[in-house]
Amino acid sequence: RIIALSCLVVLFLFFSCFGKNFLTKNSMVSLLESVYYIICLSFGMTFVISTGGIDLSIGCVAMCGALIGGGIFLSGLH
Repeated sequence: RIIALSCLVVLFLFFSCFGKNFLTKNSMVSLLESVYYIICLSFGMTFVISTGGIDLSIGCVAMCGALIGGGIFLSGLH
C-alpha cells in the first residue's frame, strides 16, 4: 500500500518538475474530468465495504451505466 502511494508521489513530483504544462489549470481540469466517475465509484465501494457488506458487483454497475449512457447518447437525447 505504501509503495503504490510513494510511486504516485514520485510520479507527481517528476512531472511537476519536468513537465512545463503539468500544474496548469487546464491540465488539472482535464485530469479530473477523466477520472471523476472512478472516484465516485470508489467512494461508494468504500462505504459498502466499511459498513460490513461486501459487494463485488461494481464492475457490472459501471458497465450497465456505460451502456445506458451510450444508448442515450446515440439516440440523441443528450
